[in-house]
Amino acid sequence: MTLTIDLPPALEERLQQESAREGLAAEEYARKVLEERLLPVVPDGAAGVNDERLRSYQEWVGSHAGHSAPPLSDEAISRESIYREREDRQL
Repeated sequence: MTLTIDLPPALEERLQQESAREGLAAEEYARKVLEERLLPVVPDGAAGVNDERLRSYQEWVGSHAGHSAPPLSDEAISRESIYREREDRQL
């Protein structure tokens, strides 16, 4: 597929800088950036593993639905409460 994109001058300049830094032509660098952004990197045979991990994670998240803990008090999250022992040792 051939794609023509009109870039604003600032973006064109940035593309030129980054492609030069990578040692690539601007077109090659743009293709590389698009591939990195749009094509997932999945090792052979790993797609099923990732799907299973995602399903397990979603089940775990769902198991916590409806559970809520009471909010912590201001004292419980105050700096003094968190670092009290550490500051006492330093004195």
